[in-house]
Amino acid sequence: MKILRLILALAFLASAQEPLTNDSIIKMVKGGLGEGLILTMIQNQPGRYSLSPDDLLKLKQQGVSEKVLQAMVNKGAASGASAGEAIQQSLQKREESADRAQRKIQEALGGSGASAAPARNNTFFVVWRDPRENAFQVGVPQGWQVSGGLERPSQIEPHAVIRAQSPDGKVRVFYDDPEVHPRQVPDQMTQFAGMREGQTIQGAWGGPVLLARYLTGTRFAQQYISAKLCRQPVITEALDLREATEQMNATIRPFAAQQRMASQASIGEATFRCGSSVGYVMANTLYVKPAVGPGVVGWFVYQLGGFEVSDPQQAGLAFYVLNTMLETLQMNPQWEARMAQELKDVTGAVTQMQHAMSQSIAQYGQRQAAAASAGGFNHPNSGQLPTDLRKKWASEDVSRQKFSDATMGQKWMHSSSGANVRVDGSVTNWYRNYSGDVVAGPEGGGPPPGSQGQYERLQPGWQP
Repeated sequence: MKILRLILALAFLASAQEPLTNDSIIKMVKGGLGEGLILTMIQNQPGRYSLSPDDLLKLKQQGVSEKVLQAMVNKGAASGASAGEAIQQSLQKREESADRAQRKIQEALGGSGASAAPARNNTFFVVWRDPRENAFQVGVPQGWQVSGGLERPSQIEPHAVIRAQSPDGKVRVFYDDPEVHPRQVPDQMTQFAGMREGQTIQGAWGGPVLLARYLTGTRFAQQYISAKLCRQPVITEALDLREATEQMNATIRPFAAQQRMASQASIGEATFRCGSSVGYVMANTLYVKPAVGPGVVGWFVYQLGGFEVSDPQQAGLAFYVLNTMLETLQMNPQWEARMAQELKDVTGAVTQMQHAMSQSIAQYGQRQAAAASAGGFNHPNSGQLPTDLRKKWASEDVSRQKFSDATMGQKWMHSSSGANVRVDGSVTNWYRNYSGDVVAGPEGGGPPPGSQGQYERLQPGWQP
């Protein structure tokens, strides 16, 4: 849901290397720069191009050559292809891996895991949709009180705020906080300008930015507990979630390279006591800076969730509900496509990075929820996310995704192994090598030059 915060990261780094746009290409052409120089800049600089048929026609009318147009399209296609590979697993495939993840967790806890199976419970999870902009949906236990929706402290800073409370009022689960704004690491420039750490300043886009040193997910979780949940908490445990962090960083690494950025995610958790109550917070922070040279260093709280329970016996239930929400939180592709158009991100590079990060944390949430429900709950609020709900959502996503793809000029293709890849819809011939790299082939057919038989031709359509 933090798609626009990633765009915000690009705004932070604009002083280091401004992305090329349709307007900048036209300006270079009108200014008399040679075709070869323009092609080199397109290849080596990040780009944020609008590439609908109407946009391409307007560029042609402004004197942009066919070679330059093709280079712009290829640049946009590379972003989409890498992103599609990162989000290739669907909700159905996550369900198939649940048993394997459960056995692995049980073995780590000292159990045999060989014959264990998730306990079946009765509570039904239902769909709750954002009531404000229909930007997202999430699974919540039936009968719980749920509030929230999309909140925007500024136009490009959305928060998917969710607050859920059990019928007996003893369990309160939360996701996101609209008061947690983007951060900028203080440096000599801010010090010279008389700004101090802890001060909130106005960002270039008009929204608030907090000057603050970077915190890992674990450290931010502890800070958030003290600042927002309990005045004098007793932190009972604080852990870096190393496996989830490694998976997230492997996912975002290629996207950061495309945008000429160095980024580092950190996922951590902390549990606490507050009087007779207990609670938990999970935080995912994302550090971003220019890959080369000086520039502004920013960081974001990409995901934040937790719970408080007045009955400690229900902590396991609260943990299960929170992680099921992490697993099932989904962006509405139609809303996403509209926002991408508003921000001139028709190529979808930033959108695709958001998808990849959301997929990574959803897989983590699914594993955690499976582990939490392994022994069942002796409480009437307990339950397991029904398989039928996952199938229902997967079916709904197909129709919404078609609208999104048509709006953004993209389409899905798949390999023989079942890997689904989102690519530029204006190119028909796509190939994938054994490393997962996706490249466009000649429009006349055949593999990319120099592939030496190592590329497999992708087939059209989504493979369930």
